[in-house]
Amino acid sequence: MRKYVKVRFPSSMKEYSFFTRVAVAKGDLVICNTVNGITLATATCTSSTKVLPEANNWVLQVVDVNEMIMWMDKQKRADRINVEMDRRLAELKSYKNEDTRMAELESYAKSDVKLKALLTEYNTLFR
Repeated sequence: MRKYVKVRFPSSMKEYSFFTRVAVAKGDLVICNTVNGITLATATCTSSTKVLPEANNWVLQVVDVNEMIMWMDKQKRADRINVEMDRRLAELKSYKNEDTRMAELESYAKSDVKLKALLTEYNTLFR
């Protein structure tokens, strides 16, 4: 048996009928396939018993707004943490002593021929 849902688009007060395969509740934001393309709407009522003959297209999916809000909150927090980590890293680098700097240069020199040559030359100056 087909399920039906009535929706209202943000730009209209009129309700439109759609078929659906997904569980939809009143008030859900849904993605609809319309003659104008894929569009967001709000479910106003659902039915699995009453046939809505005017339905001629499909509700494709329910939008999980809460999950999106949680994701956006996590992304904002991650962005703030990244800024703070970069600031702290710059702060720590400004306090490096010569031994730490040399250890970092030696580490990079293992994979960089030019840096290895410069480091070798530098070390020969102070033997």
